[in-house]
Amino acid sequence: MFDPTPSLYERLGGYDGIAAIVDDLLPRLLGDPRLGIYWKGKCTDSLKKDRQLFVDFLASAFGGPSRTLAAT
Repeated sequence: MFDPTPSLYERLGGYDGIAAIVDDLLPRLLGDPRLGIYWKGKCTDSLKKDRQLFVDFLASAFGGPSRTLAAT
């Protein structure tokens, strides 16, 4: 049967919407005294990869298309 309710992925704005959410959330996580320790001392390239992995994970978890690590 056809379900007219869009997925959470679609309601959040698809890949671009989730990327915007991560771009807003990640600086707050980096500045958190308990969670920011995870990223302490990481280089810019490593932070970019972590951001991409975060976006891909949330996109998949919210019902969007899955990307493989080989595609990143």
